[in-house]
Amino acid sequence: MVRILDQKLTAKPHGEIKNLLQTVNSDGSWTASRREALESIRELVQQYKGLIFTSDFRTYGLQTKGAWAIFRVPGKQQGNLKSLRGENVLIICLDYADKWPGYSGRKFAALKLDDQERLVAPED
Repeated sequence: MVRILDQKLTAKPHGEIKNLLQTVNSDGSWTASRREALESIRELVQQYKGLIFTSDFRTYGLQTKGAWAIFRVPGKQQGNLKSLRGENVLIICLDYADKWPGYSGRKFAALKLDDQERLVAPED
């Protein structure tokens, strides 16, 4: 079975989320601008009706708040990303998991991307 981690793409996101991710991942301590950027990302996730889920950070290779990667979801994917099979998605680590045993649990957001690596607006 194909692991999601093996489907990581080298593409970078474009559009409104690009600058927010750059700010959140800047070096140094958690400044007010970094916290505001992370909050803006959370608002974008809600606006674009992103999928919020909990998982082990080793599944996606994303451990810290604001860490991100773009993946091509395999056609036979099970679990949290099953509804996004065959799509390119931006996965962002948002925080530690609320109720996950041990040190490895993280809260993630998955946002669907188009062919230009821009966020796809939700269909109403």
